[in-house]
Amino acid sequence: MELIEDPKIFRPLVEEAIKIYGFAPEHNVDWWFFNVEQNERPVFVSWPDPPSPNGYGRASGTGLMTQRAENVWYTFSEPLCPDELSGQKVVEFATHVLKNFPEIEEVVIEVLSKTRDDILRLLPNNLLAEDIYYQPVWPIMNMEKFDPLLSGSHFKGIRNAKSKFFREHKLEIVDAHIVEKKKLYQAIDNWAKHRKAPDDPLATVYHNLVAHEFKGCDTARVLMVDEEPVGLNAGWRIVNSNRFYHSVGIHNYSITELGFILYLENLEWIKNAGYKIADMGGSEVGDSLFFKDRFLPESHYTTDMFSIVRR
Repeated sequence: MELIEDPKIFRPLVEEAIKIYGFAPEHNVDWWFFNVEQNERPVFVSWPDPPSPNGYGRASGTGLMTQRAENVWYTFSEPLCPDELSGQKVVEFATHVLKNFPEIEEVVIEVLSKTRDDILRLLPNNLLAEDIYYQPVWPIMNMEKFDPLLSGSHFKGIRNAKSKFFREHKLEIVDAHIVEKKKLYQAIDNWAKHRKAPDDPLATVYHNLVAHEFKGCDTARVLMVDEEPVGLNAGWRIVNSNRFYHSVGIHNYSITELGFILYLENLEWIKNAGYKIADMGGSEVGDSLFFKDRFLPESHYTTDMFSIVRR
C-alpha cells in the first residue's frame, strides 16, 4: 500500500482505476477534489495489484480516494477495486492509518451498506467500527418508465404546480458556462440559507464546481426564470454504465413551485439524453427524500457513514 499526496502523480492512477473499476456515482476525480475542504488534503491510497481480473491483461492497481485532516482521515466513495474486495481494502487502509499515524483519532468511512457488512466481518480485534451516524437513501429512477406528461392521479398535485408556475413565469434553460459566476454563487448561497439541514459544506463544494467551470460534469444547466438564474442542475454519466448521476440540483427558493420545476427539468433532460437509469443522489429520511419519492423511483439503496477507531 502506498499513500500518494502529489496530485500530479496520483491523478493518472486514479483515472485509470476509475476507468477499470469505477461503478459508483462519485467515482469522479474532479468531484473528489471539489469535496476536499480547506483544512484537508487529498491522498490516494494505491495498491500495486496483479493484472486485472476483468481481462485487461496488464497490471492495474486498485485504490481508494481519501481526504486527510489534522486528526481525522476520510474515505471518499467506494474503493476502486473488484466488488468482492471493497471491504478488505477499507480494512487494510484503516488498519494502516491507525497503526502508523498516532495523531489520527478516527477514520471516517462512507460506503454501501453491503460493504460495511464486509468491513465488520474483517475488522481486526484491536479496532472498532462505531455505530452508523449518517445513512442517506439514494432513489433510483427507471427513465424508460418515467412519463414526462405525469399522467395519473398520483401526479395531480405536481401537474397543478407546474401549470401554475408556467402561468406566472417565463422559463429558459441555458448552459451554465455562459452565466455570470457571481450570480451562480449567489443562487448557491441562497439555497444554503433556506435549507433546514446544515448544508454549508455542500455549498462550498458547489462553489468549487462553479469556480472550475463544471469540470467533471457532462452537463450543467441553469434555470433562468424571468431572466434571473434561480436553479442549477448538473451531473455526469456514471462510469462503465448507462446510468446518470444527478449530483447537483439546487434552487434559491424564490418561487414556491421551483423545486418541482427543477426536478422535472432534470428528469426530462436525462430521459431525452437516452439514459436508462438515473441515480438521484443521497438524502436523509425526511423532507428531501419525501420530495424525491413523489416522483415514484423504482428502487432505493443506502450508504452508511461511520467511524473506525482504536479500541
